[in-house]
Amino acid sequence: MTDTSFESHKRSVVVKRLEKLKNLDQETGRHWAQISNEYYDFEAAQHDAAHVEKLTKAEMIDFYKTFIDPSSPSRAKLVVQLIAQGASSKTEVDAKKEEVTPPISNGTKPVLITSVRDFKARMAATAGPRAVHDLSEFEELDSKL
Repeated sequence: MTDTSFESHKRSVVVKRLEKLKNLDQETGRHWAQISNEYYDFEAAQHDAAHVEKLTKAEMIDFYKTFIDPSSPSRAKLVVQLIAQGASSKTEVDAKKEEVTPPISNGTKPVLITSVRDFKARMAATAGPRAVHDLSEFEELDSKL
């Protein structure tokens, strides 16, 4: 990707984040999403746009090499396979297709999850969302009459 193309994509992301909301439904949806997630960051779009404006092409390439590139040791990947109960057994053609494409590995050992309940029980609990602003900042204590 050329530098001008990168700057064009970056500019379009900023414009999209700062786009004026077209109706009251969009505005209430954005605010209620912040309230229900308990972040109360009603200026998130402006903050996101400011951070995107500062990004450089070199930083994006570094991010890709660290977190997305298949050969990166810090890359994580989740594969979910759902098999229908009424599915028939695999045919020989399907088995050959799976053997042809070896998976790309970054040197980490994959974890096979057979029981979702047991897997979740082994995970550490998170602290949950933390508000960006204290709710007292939004209180109006003066009388309106």
